[in-house]
Amino acid sequence: MNVVEDPVKESARRNPCHRKCVLCIFYDDDWDPVDLAQGRKRYMMWGKPCNSKGETMGQFCYYCVKVFCALFRSVPGMTLSNYQKSLDDVKLKLHVNMVNCVVKKITESGGNRRAVMDWDTVEDCMHW
Repeated sequence: MNVVEDPVKESARRNPCHRKCVLCIFYDDDWDPVDLAQGRKRYMMWGKPCNSKGETMGQFCYYCVKVFCALFRSVPGMTLSNYQKSLDDVKLKLHVNMVNCVVKKITESGGNRRAVMDWDTVEDCMHW
């Protein structure tokens, strides 16, 4: 999987095209909520690096990819596309709540995108 290594550098060269993440509410031209909380305006990170023109590639935002990797990286044969197909309305709502928890955790850790998420606390984010 070709995941963005440095979200800050990647955002700086972005040329967003109003692409919506297929799993959550974010668009590639939204301001990243973590960066906004830190007082910076950077475009929403995407799961795949942008192409040489800075255009968004892929269907999934950074936070949805982060949730997927945390849950299924070690499951043989599980891809983001398979994961997307497996989500009914209830599971999709849980996924979006997990994305909200990830955003909250990273924000609380001062913008550290390598922050470790305690998935037992997902219940705390169900009210979002």
